[in-house]
Amino acid sequence: MSSIFAPALHTVAATVFIIMAMATAASAEIKSCTPENAPVETLPPAQKTPLQLVFQLRQTMPATGILLCRDVYGLRIGNSLSVTAPKVVGLDIGLPFSVGKEVTGIHLSLIGNILLNKFSGLQLGGIYNVTNEFTGIQIAPILNIAGTDDNVAYGVQLGLINFADLRGVQAGLVNLAGTSSVQIGGVSAAREALVQASIFSNILFDLEERNVFVQLGGLIGNYATNVGLFQGIGVLNIADKLSGVQAGVVNIAISDLGGLQVGLINIADITIFADRHDKDYAKVKGVQLGLINHAESIRGLQIGFVNSAVSLKGVQIGALNINRSGPLKFMPLVNIGF
Repeated sequence: MSSIFAPALHTVAATVFIIMAMATAASAEIKSCTPENAPVETLPPAQKTPLQLVFQLRQTMPATGILLCRDVYGLRIGNSLSVTAPKVVGLDIGLPFSVGKEVTGIHLSLIGNILLNKFSGLQLGGIYNVTNEFTGIQIAPILNIAGTDDNVAYGVQLGLINFADLRGVQAGLVNLAGTSSVQIGGVSAAREALVQASIFSNILFDLEERNVFVQLGGLIGNYATNVGLFQGIGVLNIADKLSGVQAGVVNIAISDLGGLQVGLINIADITIFADRHDKDYAKVKGVQLGLINHAESIRGLQIGFVNSAVSLKGVQIGALNINRSGPLKFMPLVNIGF
């Protein structure tokens, strides 16, 4: 699995690294707006303004640049080298970039938006959006990053690549999240999620046995540590623990299965990916329905052409039924274990 997705994940990681490097460089250019950083004679009479127009040809601000330190309640328009006011409440337009600290309202730019503190509202970037604390909607054709510095983002991300620790919805070709409520796209990966619905693959990569309730799609494959409801409609479905339904061409439960496996090949066996330790074994409480079914330990029903179990407490129905721990280890048609 990892070898299939490694090139794509490396490309995404490189892209994210480049944008984050740009954000770090931008933060070095944003000057503090506290009064002690400017001569007294240049201090503005008020700390708010309804309009700010900033067009600089140099990265260094003139002494009168302290005017840029006013909060904007209304409209701010600036170019790529400008420094956004500490706070913008209203409409912030970057021509072509917008770099700042905090925006509440609408944040627009021809190329990209970078906010170092927090954002609430609608963020639209021509190429990318990057923000720290985030509540609202991010839309960009290429890249959206939110919830940096271990902050959880709340809202919606729409773009080719979405990266966030998000409580909300990610919709894009590649979705990467620490915690995400819903991921929809081509490839989705998260530590924890409610729903992952992707064309190619859904991945839950947490080692602390966190849950995904639904993994839907995944033509290449779905993988999760814990599945709480459904995993399927793909070529390969792999779950460490499953409570619900696994449906696909090949279904694998590494540890425990409570529910139903439906596919051409259904397997519940801990030795598929690891050595058995302390006499652990995969346990099935439910039904396996497919052409070939295999379980280490099953309490329930196997229906298929070939059914195999190391330990059977239930019924096998098929052309060939194998129960290695039973008195009749091979039986045609029907086999019963107690």
